[in-house]
Amino acid sequence: MLAPKHLSLTITMALPVSTYFVPTAMAHCDTMDGPVVADALKALNSGDLQPVLKWLRPDDEHKIRTAFDQVRTVRKQGAEAKRLADRFFLETLVRLHRAGEGEPFTGLKPAGTDPGPAVRAADQALVDGSTKAVTEMLTAKVTEAVQTRFERVHRLSDHADDSVEAGRAYVAAYVDYAHYVKHVHASATAAEGSATLHGHAKAAHGSAGESRADPIWIMEQEHAVIGKMIDATAHLVHSLRSGQGVDRQRLAQFHEFFVNFADRCHHVKEERYLFPVLRRQGADPDVLNRLIQEHAKGREILAAVGEQLGRDPLDARARQVLAEMFDAYVKLMRQHIERENAQVWPDAKQRLGPELQHQLTTAFHVTEVLELGPLFHEEYHAMAEKLIQH
Repeated sequence: MLAPKHLSLTITMALPVSTYFVPTAMAHCDTMDGPVVADALKALNSGDLQPVLKWLRPDDEHKIRTAFDQVRTVRKQGAEAKRLADRFFLETLVRLHRAGEGEPFTGLKPAGTDPGPAVRAADQALVDGSTKAVTEMLTAKVTEAVQTRFERVHRLSDHADDSVEAGRAYVAAYVDYAHYVKHVHASATAAEGSATLHGHAKAAHGSAGESRADPIWIMEQEHAVIGKMIDATAHLVHSLRSGQGVDRQRLAQFHEFFVNFADRCHHVKEERYLFPVLRRQGADPDVLNRLIQEHAKGREILAAVGEQLGRDPLDARARQVLAEMFDAYVKLMRQHIERENAQVWPDAKQRLGPELQHQLTTAFHVTEVLELGPLFHEEYHAMAEKLIQH
């Protein structure tokens, strides 16, 4: 039985206010007037890399050091070379920082780019020294979002048994409602400092104060996780080729992640829902067909990996075979993700209006909950974090 039709929510949030940092400008990590770029320019002008290292995970420090050394050499070759080298360094630093946050890098934004109402309110709270305004905004947004979903479920429940179509509409509304409440609660109760890869995964499917009915944003978030796993797989390939000990269980976990998360979750949503909608909206069919062919090729490679992992013994020769298979998958997926990020997502954002976005996001959620399980994303993001860190 559903709850009474009129829902009342009271949300109390107690957030610590930092007295040690007050932003002087409301600019963010991927903008030209943001703090990451400011520190990068200091480093380039002084020759001291120290100011930028705080923006990176320890595992990424060697990458920025290599880029910094290369850029300092190129900068000496003239004004145009200096301009291009500086841009390369800024983009490399921001891309690595965004990856550490679990966010995709979509290019450097112009100075003055609006980060959106949520971030503006969060920054203003630091300026004001009080969370009153930001918590009031979040409370109002969450209350409105839950109330709207609740009323839609309640309305559709009255006719859920009238026909199959009516029943499916009810189920879709209920999944959207329950999914939203679950993820708002997860965000509200998350431990401090948990807005990492796993935290952003939860946000991709509904976050406090903001209804994210944006299927392309969800795809970008999943690309960020898959991309991290691809990088980790490249290291795995190196270990296999150099004869380092990699046990069967670890290899099987990488295989499982790509089979279930990259293919059964991400690629299936593209093939079943997103790509057909984009075709109807006039997207380039040749590009979409090529992406589907790459999905099929990836499945062939993963099937071969699974077959190889099932054989005994897992000796030196078998490890070299697995290295070649995983390497082929890494190369395929890097090209595939780059193609979607550069060609498909920007075009899709122009073609998908609010109603199509909502329909796609609902379809994504229903597929995940009914076919993969309500905790699928949490489980596989946790698996990815563990595999990446070790």
